[in-house]
Amino acid sequence: LGTKLDELNNEERLKTNFQLRLSEVVRERSKDASIIFIILPIPDTGLRVRLFCSWLDMLSADMPPMVMMRGNNENVLTFFC
Repeated sequence: LGTKLDELNNEERLKTNFQLRLSEVVRERSKDASIIFIILPIPDTGLRVRLFCSWLDMLSADMPPMVMMRGNNENVLTFFC
């Protein structure tokens, strides 16, 4: 989506690295899934829309169908198969 790492401040770089690692873990653990359900964090106030969309793109690229739900940063249900 056009967000370049050299355009990010230190905090945005740290958060982007976290999102990159998250996408790697989801990719590793969901490679055989038919569909993925994931709860998204509430974006921080002041977070660039383009950056947030880049994170979503990074998370879902080349993955099985993914349902992204808006979270409220509280766990309400944990279900393990």
